[in-house]
Amino acid sequence: MLLHIKGSNKKNRKLVEAAVWWYAEKLMGKRLMSGLEININLSKTLLNKDGNEGTAIWE
Repeated sequence: MLLHIKGSNKKNRKLVEAAVWWYAEKLMGKRLMSGLEININLSKTLLNKDGNEGTAIWE
């Protein structure tokens, strides 16, 4: 699994990284995780600017 996290501070990025790995292992298993690439952009103004707490796009 390739994981790219941008934004916020180092502590929050580490927390998000740990959560992503834990959820991926629990929900997908190791075989499905191997072909996965996740890009995460952390932004504190997303709710005020776009009116949503988060978005997801898959290809």
